[in-house]
Amino acid sequence: MQAAATFLIDLQRRGFTLRPEGDRIWVFPGERLTKAERNRVQRFKPDLLTLLSRQPAPRRAETVPEALQELRLDQCPSCRRQLDAKLRCWKCCDRRCGCGCMTGSAFLERCIPCERATEAGT
Repeated sequence: MQAAATFLIDLQRRGFTLRPEGDRIWVFPGERLTKAERNRVQRFKPDLLTLLSRQPAPRRAETVPEALQELRLDQCPSCRRQLDAKLRCWKCCDRRCGCGCMTGSAFLERCIPCERATEAGT
């Protein structure tokens, strides 16, 4: 499950959106996936469906640490160090978004897809 979670975080960090629909996984933009990545999605499909079903929407800030603990995603995917209370890794200068992916900056609370979704909803 950890390998699938790391793969999911990597895809989300790179701007992919994955959505479960029944026993299928829709990946947007699918045309950017390499053949190797498509094979990994197929190989990790059961675990990815489980992980995605636990991420129905961006979580509220106060529930993120519990959800990350449950998924064992409270560590930095790059260096495996424990994240601080605000989900930051100061060694890598990165921060985990409420959706589970890393934002690319210790100062940004939301990743680009979540920020766009927030802007679209307002």
